[in-house]
Amino acid sequence: MPPRRPTLQTLLSSTVLARLRDLGGAAAHRDLVRDDAERNTLRNLVRAGLVVRAARATYTLPGTHAAVVTAARFGGHVDCVTAVAIHGIELIDAPRETHLAVPLDKSCSRWPRAELAVVRRHRTHLLAQAPDQLAPVQPLAHALARALVCRPRDQAVEAVDLALKDDLVTKADVARCLAPNAPRAAWTALALADGRVDSGLETRARLALVDAGFAPVPHVVHVGVGEVDLQVEHVIVECDGFEYHSRRGEYREDRRRDRELVARGFVVLRFTFEDVMGDPTIVPRAVRAALAAPDRTAVARMATLPVPARS
Repeated sequence: MPPRRPTLQTLLSSTVLARLRDLGGAAAHRDLVRDDAERNTLRNLVRAGLVVRAARATYTLPGTHAAVVTAARFGGHVDCVTAVAIHGIELIDAPRETHLAVPLDKSCSRWPRAELAVVRRHRTHLLAQAPDQLAPVQPLAHALARALVCRPRDQAVEAVDLALKDDLVTKADVARCLAPNAPRAAWTALALADGRVDSGLETRARLALVDAGFAPVPHVVHVGVGEVDLQVEHVIVECDGFEYHSRRGEYREDRRRDRELVARGFVVLRFTFEDVMGDPTIVPRAVRAALAAPDRTAVARMATLPVPARS
């Protein structure tokens, strides 16, 4: 007589299922079972649909993020911009490959080249702290530090800016994760980060202005107008993203704000997503031209209230 299969309640309370949850929802077979009894439990969990068997002896909970599954297969941890995205920060041009922190002693030579092509592996140097072995997705501060080392400057600063904006980290949190011997460019990029931002597009425009030698001030408050995206002397820079003009009321309010600023002697320059991302130099060129133009107004510019930087 064949052995009776365990009940659903028995499977739901099994050590194997609890262990898989503790490992973040994905794990290699060798990390999941300890003995023959647990191997049988795992088989029954798969039969019941409570666990999914992925390729190369990797098991996952249904609905587990694909990057976490990939990390389990490679014996690593989700890191860098992939982890940043899982933490809820959406970047303008995030890479498609999955970024993983892989231990220095972990060889990937046995993996097919096609699978390696969609993964970016990071070794654990250049950061002050090793990956959290219990976290399939690395903490946000660690992931941002990795992005500062790995990614182009503008994308890395954008990620830090957006995390600062939402008070998810501080600059000090990220700095503690960078090793002293991390590239100077990583430290320079961190110094450029500023949480006074509403979107990554504003970060990109601000960095273009900084590169051109300007000192843009983000989110200056004008009485009766509100915050503006960026200000360079008497020039206001507004960045209109994907959702711009989606609501008629917002369109009218922006026009009112523009008229009020012009009446006070400011020059208002608006840039689309395509402007900033297609050719970032468009922004500083336009600002330089506006600053060089003769001031045709005699209206005194009203006092502005700078927003404190978030660090």
